[in-house]
Amino acid sequence: MKILLADDHPLILNAMPTVLKRLADDVEIINSVDFPSTFQMLQQNPDADLVLLDLSMPGMESFAAVSEICSRYPGTPIVILSGSEDPQHVQKVLDLGAAGFIPKTLPPDALLQVIRLILTGVVFAPTNLSNISTSAAQDKEKSVSQRGSSTLTPRQIDVLKLIKSGKSNKQIAITLSMSPETVKVHVAAIFRALRVKNRTQAAVASYTL
Repeated sequence: MKILLADDHPLILNAMPTVLKRLADDVEIINSVDFPSTFQMLQQNPDADLVLLDLSMPGMESFAAVSEICSRYPGTPIVILSGSEDPQHVQKVLDLGAAGFIPKTLPPDALLQVIRLILTGVVFAPTNLSNISTSAAQDKEKSVSQRGSSTLTPRQIDVLKLIKSGKSNKQIAITLSMSPETVKVHVAAIFRALRVKNRTQAAVASYTL
């Protein structure tokens, strides 16, 4: 699982990878410290599974930058990681196509739960940022909504091809050099994106893509 952490704050760059590596055994963190280098890193890593993007990073021209990166990379979940807790900012970035908004004050365990939800294809939108907690992150009915997009990332397309060939999650993990946890995340995201409930339905639905 490859995650691009786009942030210029040393504390975030030093601490966040330790938290993110708890997602799966094969988590790879790549970094960028300004907006131009974020585009460069995405061009060099088109298989990135997630982008955590600082809203006030150098080179960011307000929300226009969010709109640009979301439009250029519609298949990659772009998640805003921000020190701001302004509900208007939350709504704005979601309207522009972001897959979620995570305040930097979110506790590590809650952060991981939110990221897991986003990776399965949902949008995280906290309903009450002033009282956000682990329990709030667990409450899917109040804090998340479906992305409503059938766009798959390049990595998810690779997984889908192997699902179509009849391979199990274990076989997919071996073939693509992924951890079983990462494969499960991708399979869940594929099911949600294609609006199906099992592997057979996913295989059938893939022929209409």
